[in-house]
Amino acid sequence: MEATLTWMALMARKDKGCMAVRREVAAAGDPLEAWRRWEERHLTEAREAMALALQQMEVAMEAGAEVVTCQDVRYPTMLANIPDAPPVVYSRGRWPLEWGRALSVVGTRDCTRQGAEWAMQAGREWTEAGGLLVSGLARGIDGRAHHGALQSSHGGQQVAVLPCSLDRVHPRMHESLAEDILDRGGLLVTEQPPGAQVERWMFASRNRILTGLSATTVVIQSP
Repeated sequence: MEATLTWMALMARKDKGCMAVRREVAAAGDPLEAWRRWEERHLTEAREAMALALQQMEVAMEAGAEVVTCQDVRYPTMLANIPDAPPVVYSRGRWPLEWGRALSVVGTRDCTRQGAEWAMQAGREWTEAGGLLVSGLARGIDGRAHHGALQSSHGGQQVAVLPCSLDRVHPRMHESLAEDILDRGGLLVTEQPPGAQVERWMFASRNRILTGLSATTVVIQSP
């Protein structure tokens, strides 16, 4: 728990992104030592960051979410290998036992009827064949792919990567879809801590995680 909270505090600092935090930890040897070195030079900021991390941890636990760091055995190896992999992610649901047959399905929010049908087919047939669907829970292609997976007998074999915090599912119209995915044994995951306001940059940031979870990404329809 101490190491997890330390990772969260490292990420809670202002103007410190994923790559910077991972470099600090690599140089120090572990997150606790990286935090100690930074805290010595920035005591006031360290207190604020730790207080925020404690608050985020409390909210996450109350919401039934789990905090998974890059040192956790559940953290996917393929995701860990992208240059700016998130050191901390938040999740609800069941983590897949293996990611070897993961397929990311993405596409436009303003899809055509044909695009929507293709997305449904991809989600349904891939999970029916024993694969793991990964998509972004967005309107359009993403949502249809998730719906397609839910129609298969293995509908729980899917992962929804959110651009927002778990307590603020976006878009709101897909709150029930997120719950359906959880009910079937799927997983919701995000790098955004509890309470984070939804901002435009989060959508592009989410995409690197979405595609980083699988060896193959299929773009169903895009401008």
